[in-house]
Amino acid sequence: MTTYGVPLLQDVTGARQELTVVLPVRLLRVPDWPEGPFPFELGSRRTDAQTRSTYFAPASARALYGAPGRPRRWHLPLDVKNDGLHLLGMELLRAATARNPEHALVVLYLSVERPLLPTLRALAGRGRTPPTNPSSGPSTRPRSLLASPMSATPTSRSP
Repeated sequence: MTTYGVPLLQDVTGARQELTVVLPVRLLRVPDWPEGPFPFELGSRRTDAQTRSTYFAPASARALYGAPGRPRRWHLPLDVKNDGLHLLGMELLRAATARNPEHALVVLYLSVERPLLPTLRALAGRGRTPPTNPSSGPSTRPRSLLASPMSATPTSRSP
């Protein structure tokens, strides 16, 4: 608590905290996951590649979501809970270039039921690491989650 009776931000847990973590990875092979972006549902509405493609010009939609026979995204629904973190799923986005043909991004979709600021600091590797480090559990250990179709080794960056 501060001197004015307001809790410190590092101690606050919001009513609903969702976190998306994007990490660079190397795509070692095409995964056997379902094709397309991670689908979200709200009531009777579902957002999938076909729906999302209508939001963009055709060329942009192909760059983001691929084309028939040439997918760019795959998703994997999960249900991994650890110490206030809930991994809802992952999405893999191929971001290959001529220089880096294995370049990809993995997106982790998390729900956080603990103070968010220390969680963000731990994921970023900043600040003091508390005894219950949220980045030490299975929800945020990319190497253990991403073992098969990709490598969590950061991709090389071009100068």
